[in-house]
Amino acid sequence: MVYWLRGIDHVVEHYYHTHASYTFSHQSDLLELGKFNWSPHVNQSSDILLGYIHEAQNVPWERAIELEADVFIPSTNYHYNKVFHEQMIWGVYEYAMKSRQDTTLYWYATPPKGQHGLSTDGHRLRNGMMRGGIDEINRMSNSSTMKAFVLPSDVFSMSGHFLRNAGGDSHYQCAYLSLYPEPIQSGKLKTPETKDCRDLFNYNLIQVRRPRFLRSTRTALFVFPWIAAIAVLVLVKLHSSGTGDSTTRHGELLSQIHASPSFNSSAQKQNAIVVLLTGASSSSSSLRLDDFCLGALFHAHTFLHNQKTRLDPSSGTDFAVLVTKESCRACVAALGKLGARIITVPLVIPPDSEMGHRYYYTFTKFRMWALEPFYNSILTMDSDLLFLEQAPVSELFDLIPSKQNTQRKPFFGACKDFPGGADYRTGQFDSALMLFEPSLNDHDNLVDLIPSSVGFGDQRVLTKYYNSNGNRSFVTLPRKFHVGRLNERTKSEIEDGVGFHHKFPEVRLETKASQGLFKKWAKGIQGLRQIQMGMVSQGVWTTDENKPIPLVPPVPSLFEDWIHMRTRHSHIMFDSIALVSFGMISDQEVVNRNVVATTNQQAIHEHGGEKPRKLLIQKLKYVAESMLDRYDWVWVWGNQVTATKEPKRLLLDFLGEVAPDDGVRIVSFGDCKESGGTATLLVNRGARNAIFKVVKESKGKPEAAVWDALTSRFTADEHLSYESAKRIDFYSTMPPFRHESSIAAGINRYLRSNSQKIMLRIITLVVLITFSLSVITFTSKSTSTRRRTLPPLPEGYEFIPSHNLRPIKRNAVLTLLAGAPNPQQPALILDDFCLLAHYQAYSFLHGKVTPLDPNSDVEFVVMVTHGTPQHCIEGLLSLGARIIKVPILQVDESQMTHRYGYTFSKFQMWALEGFYDTIVTHDGDLFFLNRSPLDLVSGLAWGPDFETGQFDSAIIALEPTMKDYRGLLETVPKALGFGDQRVLTTYYNSKGPRPYTILPQRYLTARLLDRTKEEIDAAVGFHWKFMTNKLTTTATAGLFEKWARQMQDLRRIQVEKLVNGGKVLPVVPVVPESFDEWEKLRSYGEAVYDTVAILSFGVGPNTATERSDVAKLYSQAIHVVNSETSISMAKILVEVEKALDRFEWVWLPHRTVVMDTTKPILFTQIIGEFKKTGGNKLALVGYTDCQDTQSGASRSGSVFINRSTRTHLKDYISNLDPLLSDVEIWEGFAARFDSVQRQLHGKSSFYSVKTSDCKSLYLL
Repeated sequence: MVYWLRGIDHVVEHYYHTHASYTFSHQSDLLELGKFNWSPHVNQSSDILLGYIHEAQNVPWERAIELEADVFIPSTNYHYNKVFHEQMIWGVYEYAMKSRQDTTLYWYATPPKGQHGLSTDGHRLRNGMMRGGIDEINRMSNSSTMKAFVLPSDVFSMSGHFLRNAGGDSHYQCAYLSLYPEPIQSGKLKTPETKDCRDLFNYNLIQVRRPRFLRSTRTALFVFPWIAAIAVLVLVKLHSSGTGDSTTRHGELLSQIHASPSFNSSAQKQNAIVVLLTGASSSSSSLRLDDFCLGALFHAHTFLHNQKTRLDPSSGTDFAVLVTKESCRACVAALGKLGARIITVPLVIPPDSEMGHRYYYTFTKFRMWALEPFYNSILTMDSDLLFLEQAPVSELFDLIPSKQNTQRKPFFGACKDFPGGADYRTGQFDSALMLFEPSLNDHDNLVDLIPSSVGFGDQRVLTKYYNSNGNRSFVTLPRKFHVGRLNERTKSEIEDGVGFHHKFPEVRLETKASQGLFKKWAKGIQGLRQIQMGMVSQGVWTTDENKPIPLVPPVPSLFEDWIHMRTRHSHIMFDSIALVSFGMISDQEVVNRNVVATTNQQAIHEHGGEKPRKLLIQKLKYVAESMLDRYDWVWVWGNQVTATKEPKRLLLDFLGEVAPDDGVRIVSFGDCKESGGTATLLVNRGARNAIFKVVKESKGKPEAAVWDALTSRFTADEHLSYESAKRIDFYSTMPPFRHESSIAAGINRYLRSNSQKIMLRIITLVVLITFSLSVITFTSKSTSTRRRTLPPLPEGYEFIPSHNLRPIKRNAVLTLLAGAPNPQQPALILDDFCLLAHYQAYSFLHGKVTPLDPNSDVEFVVMVTHGTPQHCIEGLLSLGARIIKVPILQVDESQMTHRYGYTFSKFQMWALEGFYDTIVTHDGDLFFLNRSPLDLVSGLAWGPDFETGQFDSAIIALEPTMKDYRGLLETVPKALGFGDQRVLTTYYNSKGPRPYTILPQRYLTARLLDRTKEEIDAAVGFHWKFMTNKLTTTATAGLFEKWARQMQDLRRIQVEKLVNGGKVLPVVPVVPESFDEWEKLRSYGEAVYDTVAILSFGVGPNTATERSDVAKLYSQAIHVVNSETSISMAKILVEVEKALDRFEWVWLPHRTVVMDTTKPILFTQIIGEFKKTGGNKLALVGYTDCQDTQSGASRSGSVFINRSTRTHLKDYISNLDPLLSDVEIWEGFAARFDSVQRQLHGKSSFYSVKTSDCKSLYLL
């Protein structure tokens, strides 16, 4: 560190293992060892002061602050220590705030190496604590003087270990360093001329200092390099103004590159998908998108929102859009709202070319190579190269070789053109898809190559620069990522394709093989519009200046319908539409109107409230105030209008007909010739100011006068009266139009006759009385799209997903997941509490008995405390649950180790006033097997069953209030003991100021072995530990089986997500329908969580069915069949490697294996027995199914392959000799593992195999 800061190439260093300080200037150096007793003014005469504390928990942080060191290194203890790490976090924050320096905090974690007996879980806990500390520091600092980031661990180099006095630990020293106080040996310098110095600390600090990570002038830097078993914190006052030769040379260019969000304000990613959006329309205020913007928005949806293809938020890959000041501002705003990072760069202007030339703006693509300080590698594609169902990210980025070879040129790869293309014969590539490592030098070279004649734009320059015959060659990427000229492709080429290069909005797909792609593109656009319309409904789809942002159109699934809309109604197809209902409408009518609105995601259906707005002026006021600020069109429907179940055309198509130009402001319909009334009213955003004036000037006036005032505000061109003879596809009115009943046909019919007005009032009164006598349950309300103003989140609370991404519903079914972090919890194992939370998420979001209606105003929520394992949270999110993170509510410290200590965090849900009207919360072990408890949400089931007696907090229905929240917190110290139960029964007391209502006993049926059959039959909720306690009475017979079948269905859902490319997350155990069998499987421990894929090759339909049935038993596995009869072992191993990416085990049975189906085959039991004898080191397991007569070797009819083999397998496949036979290929792979890792377990008991095929079986 010293030699680097001073710019000296070679420095002699003493090694020390105690507190130390090092002060130095250009004239002198001073090293002090020993206690923490430096002189108070030691830093005044020094250029730089370095301070090191060995095991910093022994030194007060106040002394460290007084020292004012330029580089401060407090070494943590080797083991996880929650209290000390919390002190360190606060110490860092206080250090930075009191030092009054601009500081940047970086945290870096590497995988554990096992030194000092620290387990993997200990590292994980410590790293999690520090990661949380970074979040806390960012939250606390609330200023621009201190920012904190996380660095990806794979950007640093890790060298081998070396000895310290024969110890085995990695300390920060050069491999050739002498040990203090031993004399320095000749030639043992800090950096030998061989450059073979393994001082990881110095090397990693230099890497942090490089411009790749330090992108702004800061006077201080915090670093957490968790390397091997030592953690250090570094505060560096930078004295050098330069950030490296390359950055200095390109300083002016880099100063013109700006990102939003900035690279300093969000966690930096290692890789990026970057899309170019440029042009000459920045000043345009149009809300109509060109095809380039449409393509960029499609990419944003693909990589940020589409469940099949989106980037994992925790991965190291960013999605960014490269724009210039000339880019369309409205489109840039839309991309930013979708979550893209917007990178603004200066335009690359080609010499001597006209701005209108089609290739003029394409050269700006070269600015991506100038992003070297920010990204390691970039994948870029044109706006019309789309990924419809598969993401290319992991497979493509894995093609870039590691940086161990520092002499190699930066990587560049692209796809060669398909046969028939202009570049096919020359072997050149197509620049529509490129994968490369950015380089400022390459950027300069590319810009210099731009010709005076533009030609084919960036394509010509790139193919000239990256040439297989030149100095900068290219790597050919797999063609499936760039499938072009779709009308010329075969069915197999389409099916194998991943990326499709086609102008979907313009060019028809003619062939049968390609026609289905348009529907997939349309589906993607519809999904994007759904997200945008959701933001419109929440009032957040606007620019920072509160101006509207363009939407994508509601593309129909047929190309012909799309072209009709695009050519005839282009002036209106980007508009947003809302249907608004007033008054009471039936459940079926709500469904029908939702269908009209959500067809192709064309509109939003909102409800203006069930309280009838009888007066026209009231409706106009609501529309102007609450809707026209968000929507381009609002179509007001009365409660007597009946929506068409299957409209023949789209709303926008109809709007284009009734509003043929941009000047139309309101549209009325001649729904009743006799009365001249209109059942609905269509209003444009441009009418908003006029409606405000009508409302202001018409207070107290009769309805007819209000209607006259409204229509008189608009000219004949602005108010279009749609002819009654024309058919309106989207609704009809009931009852049929007859003169005597027409006034009841719709509350938006505005009539002039006084007798008609009186009749209308009478009928309206009758309707209101009728509805007031009806019991409308909460779940019949469709108010999920109602706009709400939410209060600020309580401190430390976090909604995942946020309200902006998924609006919060008014009511919640909630379960709590709280507890201390478990250092022994493996990443793919669920503890009992997390498992129960997964069950509850399944029950309310996927189950067949208690699912929530997605159109209702109830959502399922899991409230978790900080420290809940991330894999548990991600598993719940994948099932669709909303997560609310809350701080642990700590009380008496001695209580936190008690079994009830963490239950107090349940009180945090009372602080959700304003977010939820009603919460029904229940413990994880309260199961709803037969009936739903949702009537508790409406309050209709609240009623006393007993007049006296305390309640059980296993299920509670509450209306959250801050007053009760504070009251519960004040009660805690008075009622410690039985956790939340005692506090709640103390606070809510029938004799006190806060009485409670007893819920019916059927919602909490406990002590099941004491219950009668009648009580069991009437029960809604069963409070029982099904996982551990057996039910033995006749009355309870069948309950465990119901619970087990639901667990099986949950596992099926989770395994299907694995198959379909979802993130690898833990799944629930295999649960048989017999408790005795389940208890036996539980004895195998973690094996119950193992996932299994069965791979069959060359088998017939009967064998395939037989094996599929085994896989489906209790949802224990998946079965993948390849019916090729002559598939090679090399291809088989490739498929095995792919499966091991997602599953813990692959079972590879030989094609001749015949299953013994006379008894259940349970893989959990089989694998559990393996682990009992072989431990967790098993890689390959087989059976001694037959004896090779020639060699005498035992061979197995099948083999179990563990995920731990995947790295070996991947390496083995990539280096296979194509001349090897199948037998040699298998035996070469098996030989990579020693006898501990590969084992035979006697003859198989669950299948048989033909011994005549012994030679073709697996040799272990």
